[in-house]
Amino acid sequence: PENDVTEALQHFGYSIADHFCGFVLKARSPSCGVGTTPVADHRGELVGTTDGEFSHIVAQRFPCAPRTDESGLQSAQDIDNFLLRVHLYRHWRKQPSMALAYDWRAQLIPLGEQITRGTHHWLETLAAHSP
Repeated sequence: PENDVTEALQHFGYSIADHFCGFVLKARSPSCGVGTTPVADHRGELVGTTDGEFSHIVAQRFPCAPRTDESGLQSAQDIDNFLLRVHLYRHWRKQPSMALAYDWRAQLIPLGEQITRGTHHWLETLAAHSP
């Protein structure tokens, strides 16, 4: 690319205020992809996918904050799950607690897989980052 914005993205990523409780980024973007940024070898052959530069910094700074991109918000259920994670993360940040994360998990089980798809694993991440 003609305009390399890597340094600016890094600076911005490290300067984001701590009050954010979730991130919606751009799929397949070199800067913002959430596990969807294409990685090519020296011949230009696709060898895998990874996070974009900015997305990677966000994940480092906010390891428990929900991150997604537009491909992760395709259905009403996807949106509900993301917003549920943002809501729970906001409350968890006020008082991080492993017990709280596991209590939420137990309360969500009766809602079924469609409502909580991916949220159970995410709650395990919260519990792991609790004091």
